[in-house]
Amino acid sequence: MSAIFDGLLDGTLNEVRRREASYFERFPIAFPPRDAAVESYLCRSVSAPYPAAWIANALIRGDEYLTSKCLPVTRKAGEPDPVARFMFDSMIDAFAAEQGGLSLRPVPDPGARIPEHLAQQYDRRRTAGGVGYLIRRHGSRPLLLLNAIGIPLALWTKFLTDPLHDFRVILVESRSADLLCGGVQGSTDLSTDTADIAAVLEGESIDEVDVLGWSNGGRLAVSLASKYPDQVRSLLLLAPTLSGIKGMPPVGKAFENSLQDVFLALRDNSKLASVFVKLLGERARSPDWNGMADNPEKRAETMFAMPAEEYASMLLVPMAREDDLLNYGRRITADISYPMDQALASLGMPVLLITGQYDNVISNAFASAALATYVPSFTHINVKGAGHYIHDLQYPYFLWLLESFTAALKPPAPTARIDVQTAACRKPDAVI
Repeated sequence: MSAIFDGLLDGTLNEVRRREASYFERFPIAFPPRDAAVESYLCRSVSAPYPAAWIANALIRGDEYLTSKCLPVTRKAGEPDPVARFMFDSMIDAFAAEQGGLSLRPVPDPGARIPEHLAQQYDRRRTAGGVGYLIRRHGSRPLLLLNAIGIPLALWTKFLTDPLHDFRVILVESRSADLLCGGVQGSTDLSTDTADIAAVLEGESIDEVDVLGWSNGGRLAVSLASKYPDQVRSLLLLAPTLSGIKGMPPVGKAFENSLQDVFLALRDNSKLASVFVKLLGERARSPDWNGMADNPEKRAETMFAMPAEEYASMLLVPMAREDDLLNYGRRITADISYPMDQALASLGMPVLLITGQYDNVISNAFASAALATYVPSFTHINVKGAGHYIHDLQYPYFLWLLESFTAALKPPAPTARIDVQTAACRKPDAVI
């Protein structure tokens, strides 16, 4: 096997094992007969250029790879369970990358921790107004990275420590949060953060920048792009939190909406903060895998929605202490009141929406509908087998999407694990 094929399948296994180390030992992979799988891929654009025999050989090689890793595999007629389909899709994409038809590359484990790497490879600076920021010393393509509010920067370790991409990454520190460690120590708003970022870009004489916003960092990305359209070359919204937009009906099942209920309760009674800190902390508990043993769809949905185990507690940092939770609530509540409908409608630059198929933090349907309602045009990418943490667990796909979109400013091609849809705006009165 080639280094590309092997390396990408290693990454595929790690997508599962980093979420739940014992998953494969608990639930053997149940593959369907290979002939049926080959037939299903012949009409896919990513595998269409290759003969059926080549596709079959790719799946055989993938099977041999799993055997070499001592993974339990069974054969079962009928539609494969979601994890088996995920493995087959990954094999096909790895094969296409090996053949040069897809620019995916394996990613080695980061060689340095975030604090040490930032000290070695990034310059720490301040604007005349005192706004702190970091800027990568290498790279020719300015990229502003807007992390989720209060989340430690460690979740971006793969991207920030990757020496092979050409992005000159810019990280701006909010007045209310620690850039590296996370938490929400004070209160600010979208307008203040937007102005601070604009000051950084002006101070660095950056006339054109690609902007990437993850989770509720997506709101800030939209705010910046709407107010400084001549400087924002393209806008990438990665699993963005957009709930609360005027004229859009809420989607109750997403975590982002349940948080709104928490913050409304805290606004009325701040003494409830200790109760909610405890309740929200329970989100990091391990799932009841035994209770899902006979339900492959449910356990796949649960597993694919999970973050990497080593980062699970970090995702609770903005909600781990009473003061942080109260400050976080004030910020999110203020963000929801921002006229996001008007900001979205003003966007004229290329816009890419990236979502994970199993995201349980945001509502993919809501995010897509919001953009389809207000943004003149955009491209929607949905990553199969992914949740809210595509930039970490699905890093090769994330980097490929980021590089290809910012290079050509047009939709990338679909793959076995990447669905691509280009949408034009519909009138707001179509919302029901």
